Amino acid sequence: MKLSTRNRLQRRDFIQWIGGAALALPSFEFFELSAKAQTATLPASKTAKFAVFIYTNDGMHPPAFFPPSGSTDPTASATLSPLAPHKGQMILLGAPVDATGFPTASTGLAYNMRPPQHQANICFTASKKTFPIAAGQANADGTPHIVNKGDGPSMDYVIAKTYKQSPLLLAMHPCGGDTPSDVTFDESGNPQTRLFQPGTILSTVFGTRIGTAMGTPGPMTAPDNALALAKQGAITNFLNGAFASLRPQLNAHDKQVMDQHLTQLRAYETSVTTRMMNASIPTGAACAAPSAAAVPPDAQDGSETQPFSKFIMQTISIAFSCAMNNVATVSFGYPGGGGVGGLRMPWLSYNKASFDDPLHFVSHNNGNAALVAKYALMNQWIISQMALLMDLLKAIPTATGTLLDDTVIYLTNRHGDGNGHTNYALPGIIGGGAGGYFKTGQNVVLAKATNPTDVLVSIGRSMGVQVPTFPLPTFNGVACPSTGGPYASTTEITQIKA
Repeated sequence: MKLSTRNRLQRRDFIQWIGGAALALPSFEFFELSAKAQTATLPASKTAKFAVFIYTNDGMHPPAFFPPSGSTDPTASATLSPLAPHKGQMILLGAPVDATGFPTASTGLAYNMRPPQHQANICFTASKKTFPIAAGQANADGTPHIVNKGDGPSMDYVIAKTYKQSPLLLAMHPCGGDTPSDVTFDESGNPQTRLFQPGTILSTVFGTRIGTAMGTPGPMTAPDNALALAKQGAITNFLNGAFASLRPQLNAHDKQVMDQHLTQLRAYETSVTTRMMNASIPTGAACAAPSAAAVPPDAQDGSETQPFSKFIMQTISIAFSCAMNNVATVSFGYPGGGGVGGLRMPWLSYNKASFDDPLHFVSHNNGNAALVAKYALMNQWIISQMALLMDLLKAIPTATGTLLDDTVIYLTNRHGDGNGHTNYALPGIIGGGAGGYFKTGQNVVLAKATNPTDVLVSIGRSMGVQVPTFPLPTFNGVACPSTGGPYASTTEITQIKA
């Protein structure tokens, strides 16, 4: 289109120019990694920059999980012992326990109205939606499965969208069983797709890039960055110049539209330039995809559990350090299915013999000593994977410390004791420095029932997100029916704030 300064600019011409600029903007994405991450304004000081949500099913065995009465150490229990090296950056949201190690009823994290059992969706959404217990909740073989639509967004989704991203959703085989296990939902309540096969994770998160060598797998190098910045500069200079020439011919309304467009353009250019020129962001080999060679393909017999979890934690640490994502969610297995449901861990042993009982089976132990011991061992291994992630993040230096210092990790569960499907003393662990937002190194004994949604509010605010209440009344223009529901909250947990 040719514009003449001798003729008055028609509105359709202006719309065409704006539309052309909008088409040009995505061309900047040629230098983005395939994760399609967008960088938003970084949070203020004393806030976290990264968040990880970890969901586990089937509860924890309380006497092995909670520290003994009077202990201030957030890792002083058999289940939590793998986190001992990081106890200075841990918060246990605990409960008072009796002489047998079981928590007092109606203490700790507890929903003030008992939700139906196995409602995983409540953990990060405070949803009041009840999903059915039925066969076919999810199937790994690609056959049709039940789609459980929620009633509002989960906190990981809300935070990620603040960063103009989608959360990185990784799962230890969310398939089979009879119980809904989705934990991440968008503003319309649609469950978000979780990646539960190494090949899919590799192609989705790391994929291929378009750089100096078209389609070359892996991260961008410094020469790629320089070339990308040069091309970006050419495009943005053109658009800024074109808009400047149009400005004198626009009315007040169209000038406002154009200024908003330019503001977005400049914000995008600044964020990308800052990231690509920041020496603290690794490039090259440091951003290469982790190896999935040790993960048995398509296995679900437990042989995949250990190497696959390590692969997942490595993926998160790389995605954070290389500016691919700021928010990740991991779900361990799935509940339900009687004797076949849940993860298997055949490398563990009880009485010097290995076992491959599924987690759901041992959680419903009815006090059987052997099953209780296996249950505790399996819980301890899951906690060790949180410790592994913390090890990986701590090993990555930043300008102000380590990546762990800037990260908040929240591990939770729908049930307290899986054997009784209890509604109180839910496992709740916060890890990482969170940018100094939380007072870490605590075993916070919650003597009164505390709404688990308070933790979600705390996590959201620790990431600099505006969450005066959760669930939010609306998000992205969509109303959330759970607002003001039985599990809603407007407050943080004051004992943990720095």
